[in-house]
Amino acid sequence: MLANCATACESASLSFTSLIQETSVDGHAPIYWAIVTHDADSDRHTPSRLISGILRHSLPLDETSRLEIRSGCLLTKNQELFNYIRCMEAYTPLPSSGDMLLGEDFRPDNITVEESNSAGFTVHYELMNFMKRMHMSHEITLDFIAKGRVWRLAFSSDSKHKTGLWQISLHLLELSPPTFADAELHVLDASPYPVTSSQSLSPISGSTSKPLPDIVIVMNSQCELVPRGTKPSRGQKNAIEVPLNNPDSTSLLGEGSAYISVDETLRARLEMKLVKPDKESSCVIC
Repeated sequence: MLANCATACESASLSFTSLIQETSVDGHAPIYWAIVTHDADSDRHTPSRLISGILRHSLPLDETSRLEIRSGCLLTKNQELFNYIRCMEAYTPLPSSGDMLLGEDFRPDNITVEESNSAGFTVHYELMNFMKRMHMSHEITLDFIAKGRVWRLAFSSDSKHKTGLWQISLHLLELSPPTFADAELHVLDASPYPVTSSQSLSPISGSTSKPLPDIVIVMNSQCELVPRGTKPSRGQKNAIEVPLNNPDSTSLLGEGSAYISVDETLRARLEMKLVKPDKESSCVIC
């Protein structure tokens, strides 16, 4: 059906890609309704043929369509489906030079969310080709759904002023209710994987070496976190930003770090509590 519509639009010199991304169905785009009506009894981890077809005919996705995808998955509390779509190049395209530098075997980042019964959750990350991507785009964004909200964790570097300093930030995205956030990001030792350093720090067979301690980055605020695009009032903010302005901490995430594997995978764990912290902290490296 979608292929026939695309052919008819082409014959009439109309852009089916643009039409299918318009919010013309009761205020939403077709991809939103395809997600909302996705059969909950089917495999929640994978998109239906309709969702896949709409995405295929929507390339390149505009930002409105990405918002519609997040909104549909948020309404249905379907992190599994959102994660599947997020891993598709349609949602997260590579930079223009990405195909050449990363190769055809590039794998998307792995994000696993564990929600608890309390006011908190844990997110496990595996960031693929971390250094190459930071050098190419100077930013890596990681979107996920937890506790009825859409979150974004972002790694960025100062390319504008060429200081080389790194920053990690935490955001709420559109349609998410405000909340306090008290989080710790643990960057994990690359063991048992080989590391990029010329002197391997990872254990070898028969070795009794212990893993290096986590890099622990405290991310919290006395201010309530509100979604981006929302004007914060007094006592609110749009993001929690932690600059890694300590040269030692920056080098831990840089070239030759024991926390980045030989294939440039960075592993991390975000531990989040939706409570107001006792005091505001910036960054602690343990």
